[in-house]
Amino acid sequence: MKINTLVTAWISTLFLFSLLMISCSRGFKTDLGTGLKMTYNGVGVGDSYLTLDGEKFNSRRIPLGKDIAVVLEEVSGLRIKDGSYTILFETEVTDAQGNYLLQYSDTLVEPDVDLLRSYLTVAEPMAAGQTYKWLSTFTDLNGDGVVKAAIDLDIVE
Repeated sequence: MKINTLVTAWISTLFLFSLLMISCSRGFKTDLGTGLKMTYNGVGVGDSYLTLDGEKFNSRRIPLGKDIAVVLEEVSGLRIKDGSYTILFETEVTDAQGNYLLQYSDTLVEPDVDLLRSYLTVAEPMAAGQTYKWLSTFTDLNGDGVVKAAIDLDIVE
């Protein structure tokens, strides 16, 4: 009887914790294949992954000259204002010493958003044999939501 009560209490606690996490729309995910780390606060993200030349990719070893993207699917909780979502998009790439190779920002104004992407072409000044940190941040300018996607890229020939 005691074990049944403990199991019921544990399941109830887990259920309440799950509800709290969903209502807060806050969390993190790490893709074990690529090392893509995604954190979100104030919005929800169903899935996140890396693509190489438009196809899902499961490695952080990226050949020079390739196009890659971080894809965030099933984005929810963004706020709409005047019929559009307004999202500040920022991306940066740094080398092992923290020097910026790329810093870019833009504002996206869209009537419908459930998918966000950040694109990068792996090219000079990146070099084979080096590791670079790529960080993309999406900020909901109509609300408080923020999504950050970070990955360390190992560049190969």
